[in-house]
Amino acid sequence: MSRYCKSNEPSAEMLIKMIRAKDETSNMEKRTVRCPYCQHSALIVYADARGHVQTKCKNCGHEVLFDVVSMRRIKR
Repeated sequence: MSRYCKSNEPSAEMLIKMIRAKDETSNMEKRTVRCPYCQHSALIVYADARGHVQTKCKNCGHEVLFDVVSMRRIKR
């Protein structure tokens, strides 16, 4: 069975939710959070995001846990 077979595609219900989320965030302020190890763009956070997010940097491979609320933009 191929990795890209139809069963791996999102369901119709999930596609509707994804479209709705895209519409809801289209006019929302967003910021980029950078990996603390290599400064590569790690993820994009929208203004309504709260809580904790864990991600793996695509550049250096480190897994990083962010507290979205405390990771406000720092002016250098």
